[in-house]
Amino acid sequence: MLQNRATLKQIRFHLLSELRQIYTENESDSIVRLVMEHLGYPLSVSLREPDLVPDPPLTARINAFVADIRSGLPIQYVLGQTHFCDLNIKVDKRVLIPRPETEEMVEHIKARTKEPIQKIIDLGTGSGCIALALKKHFTEADKTIDDNQVHHILEWTKMHTYYTQYFCNLLFQHTETKVSDTSIEEIKNLIFKSNETTYYLFRNLLTGAQWDLLKAIARENEMHKPTSSDIRMKYTLGASSTVSRSLDALLDKEMIYNNITSDHSSYEVYDVFLSRWLQQYNS
Repeated sequence: MLQNRATLKQIRFHLLSELRQIYTENESDSIVRLVMEHLGYPLSVSLREPDLVPDPPLTARINAFVADIRSGLPIQYVLGQTHFCDLNIKVDKRVLIPRPETEEMVEHIKARTKEPIQKIIDLGTGSGCIALALKKHFTEADKTIDDNQVHHILEWTKMHTYYTQYFCNLLFQHTETKVSDTSIEEIKNLIFKSNETTYYLFRNLLTGAQWDLLKAIARENEMHKPTSSDIRMKYTLGASSTVSRSLDALLDKEMIYNNITSDHSSYEVYDVFLSRWLQQYNS
């Protein structure tokens, strides 16, 4: 444990010694730099004033950081922030750490935007990094949406980042000033219409039993025990062996996924929009 009255040089050496038990040399160097910069002592200061003795509270913070890092906590959670698209984004255990692929998505959105966008609606995205990054590049516009509509959109898109973002960007494009319930329903129909050809292609690629099971899973939203007699009778799915074969086929084709938690297991349709389309249309 680092003792009080340690110099910057001693602090850096202590951090490197601790981190190299867990990370590679390069990773350790990078993390030490992040930690020291976060505490107000960038590399330039450490090199210029190696014998500087910081105040005792800083030593306690470093010991706490080391304990958290050794417990396996990601450095972004330890520091309470992460770097994203030239922004410092606050993060903690309640949100996912933004990934480099998300930065690429932001750049892709910016590159494809031909006309200036004044405002981005970004919902259900944890740290809000996408909205903050895009907002940096676009000016604000006066468009409103009420809390009930927000709740409905989040429920309908299952709070999935991609589907929520896609829906809200379409909604923004089709809204002058205030979002209406009618406009929300129009966006749903627009999404269904633009993807309907693909959905019918899926139908042609699946057997009748597989398609029936896919519809049943969508209508259950989360299907528990698909081979149970109750489920098979409710949706006329046939014998349990038929359901099992169809289940394996849908998993193999990545049409559905098995959502396993500590207390239950359920099956859901992989594509949220497809799931909503199957719920709405009896095809």
